[in-house]
Amino acid sequence: MNKLLAAMIAGALVFASVAALAQEQSPTLNPTPAEAAKLKAEAAAAKAAKSTMTPEEKKAATARKQKDLEALSKTRENDVNALNPTPAQAAQMKADAAAAKAAKANMTAQKKQAATTQKQKDLDDTLKNCENDIGVLNPTPAQVAQMKADAAAAKAANANMTAAERKALNAEKQKVLLECTKAAGG
Repeated sequence: MNKLLAAMIAGALVFASVAALAQEQSPTLNPTPAEAAKLKAEAAAAKAAKSTMTPEEKKAATARKQKDLEALSKTRENDVNALNPTPAQAAQMKADAAAAKAAKANMTAQKKQAATTQKQKDLDDTLKNCENDIGVLNPTPAQVAQMKADAAAAKAANANMTAAERKALNAEKQKVLLECTKAAGG
């Protein structure tokens, strides 16, 4: 429940910040006359500077641009294959798969049945947890009433706390949140 809520909040914040950043950095399609004049002046200045360059300077500039592009394309963040495993990782995955296949081949029929039953149980548990998390998004009227009562009780309990107790409670909440974040892979 908390993991899903935390993930949804984090996603909303990331989406909002990316949208705001994109608005700040995106060029306007219809620049104002002053902006258009500035852009034209910059383009004319660049064209004039390029026309005064010697062939050697043009070659050097082209080589510099090409080198920059190659360096950029070599970064893992811009690489299309960044998620592909390295050769060492691929070899390790193949070895692990071969070991698992060999272990399965040596299993008795009873052990295979037990493993299948355990996998099904794990899948059912995961599905049950997922359904519980989804149910939080659409609480029943009884659940809403219970949540309101819990909130009122917590507020009353918080009003009677000392500063040290509040600090300890906040520290515990932070610890739980950190554990949830780690469990969710964050």
